[in-house]
Amino acid sequence: MRIRSVVTVVCLCLVFGLLPRSAAYASPPKLGTYYLALGDSFAAGYLAPGLPIDSQCQSPTAPGFVCVFYRYLKGINPQLQLDNLGDP
Repeated sequence: MRIRSVVTVVCLCLVFGLLPRSAAYASPPKLGTYYLALGDSFAAGYLAPGLPIDSQCQSPTAPGFVCVFYRYLKGINPQLQLDNLGDP
């Protein structure tokens, strides 16, 4: 039983040692240039009655979660375009 365990460990070390580094450390996917948001009133930017809805995130302080995530992505890729089809 002990020999079988040692052989198994050695085989695993050989298999994982022979894997190419690119398989273990693949580069992250590249960010595209278009952000399409779908959803309900929260995706559109609705927060409370009386607050203006800025579904296309024109204001730099638009509070909806789509706008917050869009500003984050825009910091990574300044050419990013938004099309928010959330239904208010």
